[in-house]
Amino acid sequence: MAEQMHAMLQRIDSGAVKLRVIPFTAGFHAGLNSVFVALKMGVVGVPDVVFVEGLVGFQQIDGSEDVGKFEEVWRELAQIAVPSVESRRILESYEAIYHAAAGERLS
Repeated sequence: MAEQMHAMLQRIDSGAVKLRVIPFTAGFHAGLNSVFVALKMGVVGVPDVVFVEGLVGFQQIDGSEDVGKFEEVWRELAQIAVPSVESRRILESYEAIYHAAAGERLS
């Protein structure tokens, strides 16, 4: 797990990804209900789509009203996520915890 945290930190540093953490202190939120990926196509005539992974399998959602529900959840999650700098600090602390648990030292 420490290696995964380190890999995420490297990708943040490279600018390849932007990552924001929703801390445990945020409590229950809509993002805990399922895992989803929303794709905005940006092409006329090609609908936006959401892929949802849940307890009963996978779903593809492409109706504009249903996709809109996921867009609202995304906005809510963005509001409770901590800023990028604090998110990076959280990942660094977990990386250190996982290294310590494995008996390793950070370089």
